[in-house]
Amino acid sequence: MYKPLLGILVALSLTACSDVPSESDIEELVEQNLVDSGTDQYFDIDDFELVDGIERDKGRYDADVKYKLIVTKDSDEIAQELKQSGNSFESAAVMMALTFQLGSNFKAGKELPVSETLNLEESDNGWRLR
Repeated sequence: MYKPLLGILVALSLTACSDVPSESDIEELVEQNLVDSGTDQYFDIDDFELVDGIERDKGRYDADVKYKLIVTKDSDEIAQELKQSGNSFESAAVMMALTFQLGSNFKAGKELPVSETLNLEESDNGWRLR
């Protein structure tokens, strides 16, 4: 009678010891980073994968991830939106960065593969990118 209870307690204690971010936690952080940077209006994330991860210290985790950024708008559409925004310096900087990454006259649906190592830290409100 006590053996099943003991097994459950051991399993719960082991789960508590391996408090690292899940793949979905990390994907949410990457998506939030797009929102915070304002690039969520130009890109979607697809095929997100946690390739490897290692806990460096308590509350610090390095995650090797790969995913695709999918362009959501044509270059002409983005240029028009930026032109209408009225901030010519910011508009030029955004278009220059997008053109550098994607080439000129890019189309919606273009895929940009990304592989990177993310450094995460645990805060009182959960995991965050460092």
